[in-house]
Amino acid sequence: MGIFGGPKKHKELEGILASCEMYINNNYKDAAQEEFQHFKRRFKELEEYEYLSDKQLEYYDVIYSQMSEKMKGYGHVQIRRDPNGIKTRSKTRR
Repeated sequence: MGIFGGPKKHKELEGILASCEMYINNNYKDAAQEEFQHFKRRFKELEEYEYLSDKQLEYYDVIYSQMSEKMKGYGHVQIRRDPNGIKTRSKTRR
């Protein structure tokens, strides 16, 4: 149990999430996507082999859902729909 009544955090998953957030904050899109995929794989492995408590599973499942939403469309190439309904690819510049 954590200090404030929440689940005790898993150090490895927290480290992966911290790296992912750092990449997002620094606009390293490819690295952020790779780190999110690493989090996803490791979370599923820990879940499968029952290394996480029920509270940790709930906590990281919420985090996973939030990160999934955040990472949708997060990359260098975005697909846009033109008015005619045809998908076009364009690179964004920032």
